[in-house]
Amino acid sequence: MELPLQRLSSNLVVPDSNILIYSVKQHIDLKWELSRKIGKFRMVMLSCVKQELEGLSRSMQEASVALTLYGDIETVKVEGSGDTCIVNQCVRLSGILITNDRNLAKTVKNKGLPVLNIRDGRSLEWYR
Repeated sequence: MELPLQRLSSNLVVPDSNILIYSVKQHIDLKWELSRKIGKFRMVMLSCVKQELEGLSRSMQEASVALTLYGDIETVKVEGSGDTCIVNQCVRLSGILITNDRNLAKTVKNKGLPVLNIRDGRSLEWYR
């Protein structure tokens, strides 16, 4: 289901593809981790992230599993692709990015937005 931007709420969480794949590989329940870390939240999948997962799913089983596990997450239709798309939409939506990509995390953090990543292989922590 694709939602228009105006219907999105606060405490909006935006995952990138690598965090979704990593959660599958490491058997991490991202929704539980998010509840533990920030309480009530709303997670959305950017259409550019979904498209990337769909492309990776042809050759990577974890990407296919991630699409299945996180298929119920609301999709926000956006323009563009890759990290530029994610950065632009995090800024536009004032979202909390979850990623293990250090360059992406640093870019979003430098724009004044919060970033969560997985530390110690299992738990979400605020990126510093």
